[in-house]
Amino acid sequence: ADRNDIKWNYVPLELAEQVEVIKGASSVQFGSAALNGIIHVRTAYPSKHPETFVSSFATAYDTPKNPLQKWWTDASRPYQSGIQFRHKERLKNGFDLVLGGNVLRSRGWLNGEYESRERLTFRTRKIWKDGRKSAGIDGNLMHQKAGFFFLWKNDTTDALIPFSDGTTIDMNDFWANIDPWYTVYDKHSNKHVLRGRYYYTLQVGGKDWSPATHLMSAEYQFQKNFKNKGVLVAGFTGNQFFFEDSGLGGMHNGNMGGAYVQFDQPYKKWQFSVGLREELFRIDQLIATSIPVGRAGVNYQAGKNTFIRSSFGQGF
Repeated sequence: ADRNDIKWNYVPLELAEQVEVIKGASSVQFGSAALNGIIHVRTAYPSKHPETFVSSFATAYDTPKNPLQKWWTDASRPYQSGIQFRHKERLKNGFDLVLGGNVLRSRGWLNGEYESRERLTFRTRKIWKDGRKSAGIDGNLMHQKAGFFFLWKNDTTDALIPFSDGTTIDMNDFWANIDPWYTVYDKHSNKHVLRGRYYYTLQVGGKDWSPATHLMSAEYQFQKNFKNKGVLVAGFTGNQFFFEDSGLGGMHNGNMGGAYVQFDQPYKKWQFSVGLREELFRIDQLIATSIPVGRAGVNYQAGKNTFIRSSFGQGF
């Protein structure tokens, strides 16, 4: 509902436990934006013992190799500093709590580039005694001021200076999301997952504190593991979004939805995958329905650390 970009600074890396890079088309389960794969950041849960971690850093920049390119004084020297923390604890009655935060201050060696960021992240989880049910609420909030320029004055002495005031951009954004979820295993060990999200963005200080965007989404996913190690995943997603922006004609709203099914089957050193997805899009009065799109992939382990893979994917 916002710029539909990847907000890298919004990822709570201080809570990251594992980063998975899934190569090949993933457009069935994750939509057309995942035609070349996904990056999945798995954030941590507590272990038996509480853990608190704090780290900080500071960086300073020296004079450029060409001293004529130095536009700053010693009092305005480019720098970067920050601090981050995380706390993980397993409380009573099967309740888990995770907190994390990050503060960054930066003045870049490109004149006019800066960043000021504060982020707070939390995770909660309740596990029932039978181990078959779990639920929680996760959330992330961040405020960021940033500036950058996209055209330099020249390629020699003024290479680190913007061409003009019109080639600089200043941003003041607030982002937040709240994610409730629920997971249950039925008596046949099939997995059922419900995920929700309310996502909000705001350009702080804009006209009438706008443009602001709102997005509500939900997903149901079913997963079945077969005795031959095959895995069937199926589900459907949907969201409702709306935003108000006087520069784009006022209030707009829309929906996106999709249904998908995917099957993965290992066989000796081979891994096969096939799936289908169909999507529906609406923005104001414009409605578009995709034709079913598919993906297929194969992965062969040729050696201990050598894999040969091929994939085919479609998007809409």
